[in-house]
Amino acid sequence: MTASCEDPIVLGVRAHELRDRLLAGDRSLILSAQTERLAELARLGPGALYYAARAAGLSGDGEREIVLLELASRRESGLFRRRAWELLPEALYRRKDWAGLLAFSERGIRAGIDDYISRRRRVEALTALGLLSEAREELGALSAAWPEETGKDEALLSGLRFRTAADPSERSARIRELFALQAPRIEDLEEALAAAEALTIPEPWSAERSGAAEASVPAEAEAVAAGAPFPEGELGLFRMRFQVARRDYGAAYRALASFPGLLSPALPRAYLSDAGKAYLYAPAPEEGIRAMSALEAAARAALTERREGDAKSGTEGDSESAGTHSARVSAADPREALYVAVFYRARMLSRLERRAEAAEEFVRAWELAPSGEDRDAAAWYRAESLLPTSRREAAVWLARTAPSWHAPASFADVLERLAREALLAKDGAVLYILRSEAAPWMSPRAASRLVYVAGRAAETGIAPPRREDGTALDPGDYARRAYEEVRSRSPEPYYRLLAAHRLGQPLVRIPPSRPIETRHPESRSARDARRYGPETEDYLAGFALYGLADLVPQEARALEGSPEAPDFETRRRLAVLLRDSGNPAASMLVMNRLFEDPGYEPSREDWELLWPRPWPVEVSAAAAASGMEEHVLYGLARSESYFRPAVVSRAGAVGLAQLMPATAEETARRLRLGSYNLEDPADNLRLGSAHFAGLLRALNGRVLPSVFAYNAGLSRVRQWERAAPGFPDDLLLESLSIEETRQYGRNVLWASVVYGVLHYGLDAEEALTRMLGERGGTSSRP
Repeated sequence: MTASCEDPIVLGVRAHELRDRLLAGDRSLILSAQTERLAELARLGPGALYYAARAAGLSGDGEREIVLLELASRRESGLFRRRAWELLPEALYRRKDWAGLLAFSERGIRAGIDDYISRRRRVEALTALGLLSEAREELGALSAAWPEETGKDEALLSGLRFRTAADPSERSARIRELFALQAPRIEDLEEALAAAEALTIPEPWSAERSGAAEASVPAEAEAVAAGAPFPEGELGLFRMRFQVARRDYGAAYRALASFPGLLSPALPRAYLSDAGKAYLYAPAPEEGIRAMSALEAAARAALTERREGDAKSGTEGDSESAGTHSARVSAADPREALYVAVFYRARMLSRLERRAEAAEEFVRAWELAPSGEDRDAAAWYRAESLLPTSRREAAVWLARTAPSWHAPASFADVLERLAREALLAKDGAVLYILRSEAAPWMSPRAASRLVYVAGRAAETGIAPPRREDGTALDPGDYARRAYEEVRSRSPEPYYRLLAAHRLGQPLVRIPPSRPIETRHPESRSARDARRYGPETEDYLAGFALYGLADLVPQEARALEGSPEAPDFETRRRLAVLLRDSGNPAASMLVMNRLFEDPGYEPSREDWELLWPRPWPVEVSAAAAASGMEEHVLYGLARSESYFRPAVVSRAGAVGLAQLMPATAEETARRLRLGSYNLEDPADNLRLGSAHFAGLLRALNGRVLPSVFAYNAGLSRVRQWERAAPGFPDDLLLESLSIEETRQYGRNVLWASVVYGVLHYGLDAEEALTRMLGERGGTSSRP
């Protein structure tokens, strides 16, 4: 029988059958078909070649992905063709199909497409194929046409310059240039090291003699021309850098120790920093301290010599203070060497537990820092070195340096640790210093946490606020001002919720309803789609029809900033489509991106999409069997798995409730379940809720500590409780030693309250106090 036009044969089956298989996630026909038959997929309709390519790529079949993208880039139209054109070189690049990439580049040139990434990949392909003369020419044109982009790609391009060097002299210069980079690629270092080792001369060597400070050809031009430019000492530095890149610090130290006295202010900073790491992590800190002291002395001598030379010539090149110099100085500037020497000596002293000496050295490093990043590093490490012996000194130091922080977010971890230790020690003076002097300079997220903790610790009397002179503040007023600040400024909903609760303000405001608009006009016909390509909504919805719903959020993001970017209503309709097709995770990711848009005002319908209720029958049954509240079970499952029933964590936890197999087996035995499947929502939710209910009983019905135990284990929660006697549950959370568990607790509490209010008609205050174990604003913890 001849196949009809409406239902043709594709890869040996009817088109409707293949569509059904793809919708169900079965890609076996695509992955097993002979590549020359893949063009048959076009019979499925517009976009089929493109979606099949994405399916092959998602399945890890790079060969079929490339074949299908090539077909799509020629036979599809509109957005299908454009995206295939964009993705094909990426697929070729991943497979290192250099001949294919070069052919695609030629095709792009003929089509008049000329952009930085395409041209750079062309250079890489030419280099890999050994067409070095052409690659050199293209590389020069690339640098001239896109100087800003090439500056950002310096590591990769330096590797290409080394590989395309025209003669031994240039090759040796490119090797030195590569090893002088701050962050070269390890594969480039490995190849350059092998080339350098083949060209070694056993002579004494110094940085000044070779000219390595400027990453240029050494004075011995005859040796270079003869193909033997690298003395053993310089080669030792190359080996040291390569081993540091591999994080084999013992090997790096041995390479460095073979040639004592190599470190010089004339070397590029990258060598000096890696030497510091080699001594620090080998570990050989005592030897490293001596080496860094010698480097400091040499750097100071070089600075003195430079200043004297400037004075004679009448220049003022070093008139500004190194401590306030904000711009990057040159690679061989003695100030760089001076900072590196003092900074790494401080770190080695700290490793040897000589903390007082280390603290002094970190202050010197901070004052000498030639850049904002360097200042931050010295400030962070000094605070970290002070923490074990003096919380107050660490707090004062952070308050002192806060106005000059270059990247405030980088201090979040040390600040949170200090605040946690101050809370456990009931040290209101340290919390006051951090809250009043450091918080204004912190990232908004970290500041809101600190300000809430300081206010709550004051309100409960656990850590009454005290100024540095010992005078007390009114704890009620102090707490109220802290809560008001958090309520108005915090980007984190958890802290805004708690602050509103403490202030007696409305906790969760569900926005009014705004129905999702019906799509107008209707989508293009198949004939028009073949000719002009799909509209954005059809393009994105098509992923779901081909069993690729997980790709919709990232594809929607890939279109942002282009004429085809989906508008607000398109995103809302896509989220509904994904939810209704059984993929709540993809639906939530689409909505989460919409919520992040500052120009968008969410509606109640949007909240219901971001906090959906998938598997309602299974959730109700599991909650009823265990006695767990449904809104808490939803909050837990959403936080654990984002409603992905087959997800497996790095630790091996499986399914919606993220159960470890051993925990599931123990719980199933207790429930007398003969068999179960952790990827089945009903089984997973039943076991997860039963396990949580057991923790709840063990912890006297206290919900939030049970959440901690679900994440970190009951015995660990017992330890945390002993370390924080009398703490209410929200402050107990802040005292936990594991950041993952702290954030997990915040996530589950917030999600549970939202579910209770949005779907179960609970009063927000009631839902929150049940989670916190409070009645009338006080803790019910025994």
